Amino acid sequence: MQRALALGLCASLLPGGFSYASAAAAPQSAATVRNVSTTPQDTTHKKKKPAKPKSPACRTGCKPDTTVPALDAATPEDAAAQKELALLARDVHLGTPGSYEKLASFANKNFASVWGQRAALALGYEEYSHAHAQQALVWLQKAKADTLLYEYTLFWTAQSEHALNKNSAAIQDFTTLLKDYPNTAIKEQVLEAYVPAAVESGRPQDGLDALAAYPAASSKPGLLLERARANEAARHLVPAAKDYQTLYYKFPLADEARDAGIALPRLNKQLHSEFPYATGELQDQRAQEFYDAHKWKEARAEYEKLAAMLKDPTNPTRQRALVRIAECRQHPKPSLKLLASLKVSDPEADAERLYTLSQDYRSEKNEPKCSRPSKKFGKNIRKAVGPRKP
Repeated sequence: MQRALALGLCASLLPGGFSYASAAAAPQSAATVRNVSTTPQDTTHKKKKPAKPKSPACRTGCKPDTTVPALDAATPEDAAAQKELALLARDVHLGTPGSYEKLASFANKNFASVWGQRAALALGYEEYSHAHAQQALVWLQKAKADTLLYEYTLFWTAQSEHALNKNSAAIQDFTTLLKDYPNTAIKEQVLEAYVPAAVESGRPQDGLDALAAYPAASSKPGLLLERARANEAARHLVPAAKDYQTLYYKFPLADEARDAGIALPRLNKQLHSEFPYATGELQDQRAQEFYDAHKWKEARAEYEKLAAMLKDPTNPTRQRALVRIAECRQHPKPSLKLLASLKVSDPEADAERLYTLSQDYRSEKNEPKCSRPSKKFGKNIRKAVGPRKP
């Protein structure tokens, strides 16, 4: 519970660098951990387990001598300090005149308490976000006494050190963070910051090893880009090209896809015959992403590339690409004649063509023409699906 409260407060203190989703994902309730439903509708009866005798009370000295920092508003003074801190941090984030000075005064006044240390964390983040890395380190040093949120203090400390080209110190802090907090809620952000620092320090393999320990890296565009760059720096050019291709073809809407598009021709020149050229399937995926996002101009260009790649005129994928090209050309100005005159033999591709055509006729309130493609659409659907089973 105390960690949940601390993470919630961290979310309010660092609104630009901490997501509420990650804060909510970190702590789990007792019901969640035990897989117990907390809803009143759950009336499933389970077999009662035999009662077991309770364990004897722990003797003195059998538990580690640790103390949990008081992070909740256990006293009226704590409640007042927490409320004041939240308001001051919000004002700083909103840029309210004089709010920074007030929060700094609060941090200095309460330097010995967890609330003053959290104020220092907020001020350190504020300074870092405004490119004042040296001043950020001063505040973050004061925030280190807050042990429960130490991982966040360590993260912004490493970021500030990296901004000041103190790469050795930054690498050390990132390494400590990844080792001591393997399940941190900001794991993705840590890796996105650590890998470039490792590459700049001439240690790309360290960054690759850290990414290898995080299976989700292959589905995150930001981490894919960093992995490709680290592989390129380590002269692992074929794996680098494959990661750039994954970004370019499977995540074309991501900002990182533009960087991948610039890197691929460079690697093509270096690898020559070893370059792993994109398949028709990858090209189809890229076109589909643009099509689903209603980016008609881009989708049309990608489907035209796909149609040029697939030489066989009877290829169903090629025929669907031709239909999609005609569909994309309906935007922004409809051209129904193009769709109506297009001839494709694949039932699924023709069904899509007829459906689009009937919808376009319907939007023009041309019911006679609308009914004709609708009937053909039904026939082609039956062809695509096959005969009904008796």
